[in-house]
Amino acid sequence: MSLLAEGLGWAQKGKKILHDVSGELAPGTLLAIVGPNGAGKSSLLHLLAGGERPDTGTVSLDGQLLSTYSAASLARRRAVLTQEQSLLFPFTVRDVVAMGSLLAASDEDIEHCLRYFSAAELINRQYLSLSGGERQRVQIARVLLQLLPSLKAGDPAYLFLDEPLNALDLNHQFALMALLESLRDRGFAIACVIHDLVLAHRFADQVWVLSNGRLVAQGGAVAVINERLLDEVFMLPAQPRKVMASLLDCAAR
Repeated sequence: MSLLAEGLGWAQKGKKILHDVSGELAPGTLLAIVGPNGAGKSSLLHLLAGGERPDTGTVSLDGQLLSTYSAASLARRRAVLTQEQSLLFPFTVRDVVAMGSLLAASDEDIEHCLRYFSAAELINRQYLSLSGGERQRVQIARVLLQLLPSLKAGDPAYLFLDEPLNALDLNHQFALMALLESLRDRGFAIACVIHDLVLAHRFADQVWVLSNGRLVAQGGAVAVINERLLDEVFMLPAQPRKVMASLLDCAAR
């Protein structure tokens, strides 16, 4: 049981975004997808989640091509948090989180998902009145609600998060990563696009590094995220590279 990407290639408006990307995401794994801006991280995540179809290559889930799943059956197996969520109507937080459920959601389940992020007190607030960080916490609760039946049943499920740490303060960044760890320990497969290499180093089991649309490194976080990566992929000058290397060393302790 796993999600398998083989030879993925994808172009947009005539520009090649991804080149021959292959990898596997298994249940019980927290995967961090990292790389410079414009490397193709978000594009890869959406291909893995089934939001886009590759021009070349395939994505399969448990041996079945992702493209052959119905929308409903796929929604029961995986949830996706995109970078931007556009809501223009004055929904309450309760309404926004409830959108994550395939069936009518109970207030108990909605509050349960909000409580993970110390956001239960927001349940009756209008979503548009919230700060950026509060909105992000509500959106994460929404995708968690989508997979709550799998969580309760102990069934493996897949969670795709595109830059979920955006707008979160330090406390909530660590709280989110700790939650992802707990979901991983309960059999979830999680793919997360993040820019914070220290948190990726500290929490991720596997790391995929993208550069110019190509997968240039993959493996365990400690083995992949190192000073050589900071130099060759992120092209950090010597002094910032030393600072980051020190932070990575602290995260590994």
